[in-house]
Amino acid sequence: RAIARMRLGQVKEAEEDVVEACSQIPGMATWVFRRGFARMRLGKLKEALADYTQSIEMGEKDAEGKQQRPLSDYMKARAYSSRAQVHFLLGDQKKALADMAEAMKLTPDHAYSPLWVRAFKGDAGAALKRLSKHAYEQDDDKWIQQIIRYYLGEIDRPKLLGIAERAEEEKQRRERLCQAHCYAGMLHEVKGEQKEATAQYKLSVAQKAYGYTEHWWAETRLETLK
Repeated sequence: RAIARMRLGQVKEAEEDVVEACSQIPGMATWVFRRGFARMRLGKLKEALADYTQSIEMGEKDAEGKQQRPLSDYMKARAYSSRAQVHFLLGDQKKALADMAEAMKLTPDHAYSPLWVRAFKGDAGAALKRLSKHAYEQDDDKWIQQIIRYYLGEIDRPKLLGIAERAEEEKQRRERLCQAHCYAGMLHEVKGEQKEATAQYKLSVAQKAYGYTEHWWAETRLETLK
């Protein structure tokens, strides 16, 4: 239910759900991560930071609170990349880039990671070039690969937006436009082009893709750039 509420933009209610889940089954690293995710969206950055750190360091338990096991590489990478976003918002670029490096070690073919490294003003050139040639099978990964091509200068923004517009379903179209505009805004911001970044972030938020990190990031950066 928490995930569904997050996608509807009901972040406070989603936080309440995951707080309840964490109290019922202590030691579930996945739920601690989701609690951090909700708190990050609510601007509770220090609490989110603590949750992400806890989810990285703790093991995972089953639904009965038994049989502890390591958190999967995918979920641990998500926790590292989310914690990186919090570090950056708190003004610690060095820690943000260190966490992104850990995330990329765990999931080296994850297409989003080098985009965030670039947003945090790190050197993502080699990773972007490698992933631009990677043979992805999933349609969503192939879409993000187009954003990578945009970051590399292989296609321009109108071309990227045109690809997003051709999504088969309206929901997917809005989600991809949200991402395209957000990542365009991030690139403009890195280049010091505040006016252009603000315009792109506004267009990202306008898509109302509430469940997407890019929607939240665009909203957050708009507040910062005021």
